[in-house]
Amino acid sequence: RLPRFDCLGRNGADYRCGFNFHLAYVHGKSSPPPAGHKNSKDLKGVKVYKLLVNVDQLKSLLDDGNTVVFDVRHDLADHGAGRRAYEAGHIPGAFFLDHEEDLSAPKTGKNGRHPLPPLSAFAALMGGYGVGKDVQVVIYDGGNSMFAAHLWWMLRWMGHQAVSVLD
Repeated sequence: RLPRFDCLGRNGADYRCGFNFHLAYVHGKSSPPPAGHKNSKDLKGVKVYKLLVNVDQLKSLLDDGNTVVFDVRHDLADHGAGRRAYEAGHIPGAFFLDHEEDLSAPKTGKNGRHPLPPLSAFAALMGGYGVGKDVQVVIYDGGNSMFAAHLWWMLRWMGHQAVSVLD
């Protein structure tokens, strides 16, 4: 049996999330993605993106109001660069997550450069930002999407399917 954990949703509402929560996706009525591509489906009447979104799609998602955006800009050589870039300007409503502090567990000297945090701690962090089973997440960084892809993978690891990277 896969683990379960509680996390706190938007406005303090509790919901179950984790490996074994299942989102009930059905095909949307909008134009389908390219053949063989399973990026978007419909969740409670809202189009869900699971891989990439473009700027126009992000604008539409933000207008719907059920989207959380994360800015994960980071520089391995200058750990403060992402925060400074965020403070200089970011997508309105986006939350900044620090790759070193928020998306990594403490280093022990034996667990690598960016060890994964405990799944329950990561789920609690995401829940604190309003990520829930019916929320679309969009992630961006400042370069080749390496850090955005890392958070995308972490959310999928947690069991959240409605997550995409800004193209």
